[in-house]
Amino acid sequence: MYLKRIILILGLLFFFPLLAEAQRAAQSISSDTIGTGDVFTYSIRITDTEHFSETIYPDTSVFQDHFILRKQESHSISGGDSLVYHLQLFDVDIAQLPEMQLAFVRGRDTLRMIIPPAGFTYKSRVEDDRADLQPLKPLFTFLYNNRILYLSLFIALLVILALLYFFRERLFGRTVTEEVKIIPVPPFRNPINDLKKELLEIESMLQANPFDLKTFYSRLSIVFRDYYERVHGFPALESTTSEVVEQLKRKAFDKEAILLTAHILQEADLVKFARYMPSRNACLTIIKHAKNLAGKVSAKDLYRVGELRQAHELAHKEQQSN
Repeated sequence: MYLKRIILILGLLFFFPLLAEAQRAAQSISSDTIGTGDVFTYSIRITDTEHFSETIYPDTSVFQDHFILRKQESHSISGGDSLVYHLQLFDVDIAQLPEMQLAFVRGRDTLRMIIPPAGFTYKSRVEDDRADLQPLKPLFTFLYNNRILYLSLFIALLVILALLYFFRERLFGRTVTEEVKIIPVPPFRNPINDLKKELLEIESMLQANPFDLKTFYSRLSIVFRDYYERVHGFPALESTTSEVVEQLKRKAFDKEAILLTAHILQEADLVKFARYMPSRNACLTIIKHAKNLAGKVSAKDLYRVGELRQAHELAHKEQQSN
């Protein structure tokens, strides 16, 4: 009987400090209704953190699949901290923010706290879902009534070419000999040089008047997709932004290069699909990020491009020998 009381008292003494130092977190979103391309603020307020030596904030990579992180702020408040994320919705049919995790450190102990998903109402860009869709007009008009005429002309052309081939000696008075031509090896196009050259041309578009915003972002997206497809062999031009990012993770790209790629491609998708209109300063910033990304991938892929050059030359040598 006395042993049970002693164990109960020791248990209360052990767990009471943890109960007394429990943390509380409150979350809020600046708008209840959010549509694709909208910018909003997500705030997390954490109290009772003074008992801990360090607070580890959530990993912002949880946003990258569906949101673009525009800005992150942290403030110290009375008895706790305040985290503010400025986000832009990139995906469609998304109705909640992802679950996040905080950690509090005191000595060798770490206490973890789960921030549950924050929900909101998704706002569709279509004003009326019940509106009737108008059929598209055909781009071309094909002449199907003259198919027999075209087929007859094609057969007659084949007959004429066959006659010319069989009676070539009588017609031209000499034997036609086939000449063996040595096909020169076409020069190898270095993907790194092409990438840097294309970025310089895209940057020069900023000086044009009027400035074509959609073409600027479209070329910026295509130049990196084409580079990844040529150097790393996956169909980046036909893949979504999320699929491209997943392929880069599998090929062990560093985290900064992956984040820069995701940011550039997502912003280009917003301009193309969500009617997003970045400012001129935003265009200058995105071209700066593009140059930084080009430097990182060219340094990483230098050996890979050398292998592609050797394979190119070897393939053409085998073609000539055959």
